[in-house]
Amino acid sequence: MKIKNLTTALLTIVLIIVSMPVFADTAEVPGEIVDFGDWAEIVFFDPSGEKALTEVNGSDLIFADYTEGNEKQIFRVIRIPEDGSYKIKNLYSGRCIDLNNNYTADGSRIGTHPDNGSPAQKWVILKNGNTYLIKKSNSDLVMGIKEDGTTGIYKYNEENCAFTKPNIVNTGGITG
Repeated sequence: MKIKNLTTALLTIVLIIVSMPVFADTAEVPGEIVDFGDWAEIVFFDPSGEKALTEVNGSDLIFADYTEGNEKQIFRVIRIPEDGSYKIKNLYSGRCIDLNNNYTADGSRIGTHPDNGSPAQKWVILKNGNTYLIKKSNSDLVMGIKEDGTTGIYKYNEENCAFTKPNIVNTGGITG
């Protein structure tokens, strides 16, 4: 699968989606905090590389067949200067990836919600070897794919967080 350059340069990396406190001990989930600069645009893929994380119905996140240029499948990672975490906004709707009511119970829904600056919308990105981990700012839980193709939050392990392979267009300056 070939993806055209969205704005400047295309960097393909493997990402694992996870959550945790911004300044918490990362012993339970491996990796070092990554600085993506002010922002970057991302398409998150499932392991097949054919389905991309997609916002549907104005607030749900599912994995659907990838369509080049579909803004519902492009997410902008934006640094929050106050604490160094990131919010992740859908390019089409402007809504942020959000842990529903900030619930951290296993299987809690992850969708999108209008940008409100709440802890439910703050993410930390860690690098672990050739993979990346995205952790929520208030738990040690992993964003995973539910059986119905939607997203949920789960305890971290290598099996449930090795599902995504995003393509990242660096438009804000990756520095770490």
